[in-house]
Amino acid sequence: MRTLLADQFMALCLPQQHVSAMHFSLSSLLLLGISALVSASSLTITIPVSSPLPNPHVLPATSHATLTTLPSGGKDHILSAPLTRSATFVFHDLRSSGADAQPESYLLDIRSAGDYVFAPYRVDVAADGSILGIWETFRGNPWDNRGAEKYVVDVAGKEPVDVVVEAKVLGRKVFYEQRAQCELPFSRRYNLQ
Repeated sequence: MRTLLADQFMALCLPQQHVSAMHFSLSSLLLLGISALVSASSLTITIPVSSPLPNPHVLPATSHATLTTLPSGGKDHILSAPLTRSATFVFHDLRSSGADAQPESYLLDIRSAGDYVFAPYRVDVAADGSILGIWETFRGNPWDNRGAEKYVVDVAGKEPVDVVVEAKVLGRKVFYEQRAQCELPFSRRYNLQ
C-alpha cells in the first residue's frame, strides 16, 4: 500500500523518465544493502547462567566485549560491542578493514566493571567476514595453542552464518577475602587474648 501511494505521488510530481530512474536507483540500493548484510556474518556472545554468575543481568551497563587483532602495517584493528539488555554482546560486519582483505585472528575479551572474570577466546575471521572458528585461549600461551573448540565453520556450508557462542565465566574477582578466625587450643586455657 505504501509503495502504491509513493508511486502515485511520484507519477504526479515528477516526469516519467525520472520516476523509472528513481525506481531503478532505489531498488538497486536496496539490493546492494541486502547483499552487504548477507555477505558478512555476525558474532553474538551470550552470558549464560552459571554458579559464579547466577543472574547475568546484574552485570553493569559499562560491560563490553572487544575483538583485538595484532597490528598489521602499523595499524591495529579493534572492534567493541556493548552489553545488551538480553545479556549478550553482538558484533556485526566482521570484514577486514584494509583494501588487501585477508583472514584475521582476533582476541575476544569481555570486560566488566563488576566482580566477574571471563575466559578469552580466539576468533578467526575470513576476509569476507565469515567466522572460521572460535577457540578458548589462555594468556601467556603461544597463539597456535588453541584451547577448547567453541565453533568451527562447516566446510560444506557456502554462506556465512550468524554465530552464537556462550561466554565462559571463570569466577569472581575477590580483592578482600574473609578468613576464618584462628583459634588455638591453648588460648582459652591460658586466657591469651
